[in-house]
Amino acid sequence: MEILMQPTRNQRKTRETHLSKRRLRRWIIRFLGIGVLILCVYTALDVFATINPGLESSNEQQAHKIVQSSKQEDSTAIEKIKEPVTGTMDEVNVPDKVEPSEHVNLAFVGDIMMGGNVDKLLKTNGYDYPYIHISSILQEADIAAGNMENPITDRGEPAEDKSYVFRTSPEAVLGMAKSGFDVFNLANNHTLDYGLIGLQDTIRLLIEAGLYGIGAGMNEEEAYKPVVLDKNGVRVAYLGLTRVVPEVSWKADKHTPGLAETYNYTRPIKAIEAASGISDMVVVLVHWGVEGAIEPREFEKELAHRYIDAGADLVIGSHPHVLQGIESYKGKWIAYSLGNFIFTTSGKSGTNESAILQASCSKSGDCELNFIPIVAGPAQPRRMEDIAAKTLYQHLTSISYSAEVQEDGQVRSLLP
Repeated sequence: MEILMQPTRNQRKTRETHLSKRRLRRWIIRFLGIGVLILCVYTALDVFATINPGLESSNEQQAHKIVQSSKQEDSTAIEKIKEPVTGTMDEVNVPDKVEPSEHVNLAFVGDIMMGGNVDKLLKTNGYDYPYIHISSILQEADIAAGNMENPITDRGEPAEDKSYVFRTSPEAVLGMAKSGFDVFNLANNHTLDYGLIGLQDTIRLLIEAGLYGIGAGMNEEEAYKPVVLDKNGVRVAYLGLTRVVPEVSWKADKHTPGLAETYNYTRPIKAIEAASGISDMVVVLVHWGVEGAIEPREFEKELAHRYIDAGADLVIGSHPHVLQGIESYKGKWIAYSLGNFIFTTSGKSGTNESAILQASCSKSGDCELNFIPIVAGPAQPRRMEDIAAKTLYQHLTSISYSAEVQEDGQVRSLLP
């Protein structure tokens, strides 16, 4: 029997060492091979890139495109920020600058008398009482004007040798200011009913209420001085005149307080010419005529024409206490009388029939007129009913000159 000999311990160690060395050599050879292969591939790519320098990998090209696109978008955004904002208001949500319309809406009324029985009514019912039904019409206008037929005062002595003297309480000014009025003609036959102190109080109280008085002053210069109001880019000059002066001492002179009279047209014409030079249009409020007469006298028509020839665009009359006709003259308008506005009850024919005259005027002084008929009394004017208004329009047309009042109240010139 063959007996197998087991290797000794030293022999086994030597054999394991040889095996480990052989395995190590094999791993080294493998790693070296992989390294050589990688080196060869890298070298080949480098050589290829050198031969074709303009060619880049698809990833590099894509990355380059993204970077360039981003730069372009940033550049465009910066340029847009530098550009001014344009477009319509809705597009950019920025309101445009509002330009003045260069158009003005005016309103005119006739005689305002708040003395006597009217003053008693106001003290009982309040000083807003006269305007309850018509203040909205006045407030729609840019400027509203009328003839103030009494001083506003609680002082002074009544004028002597005068059949009727009127005055109203200073408290009445509050109602006047709230109603929508702006300008009052003081050139009439009642402003000095309570003397100089009554005139001074009237002027002061109007100023304190933010209202304007025309046609009277502490001297001739003040009396003939216009009030110029700028509305919607249109400068409107208002002048007050009277041809009804109870006595000579009421006329304003160089050093004397009083009224701007128009018996002699020379001074008024100069005032109109001067006002025309500092305004876009001129309005003359004139107190004239015969009480109760439905037609003006011939010299009053001639006087109105002189006013317009001198530069007036509108001539508005008062004093007859009844309505008189309209005249179209050289493209301008004359309303000879607007009758009563706030007054006591009267049994005289026509004294309760009145109107608010509206004038829509351009910067050049061209105006379109509209009548709003009213019933004037007692102390509280109100709109006239439609049937009565149409009858009144027909009456006005019949007494007008080169003009007609249509069924809707619009006034049309009949001149070619």
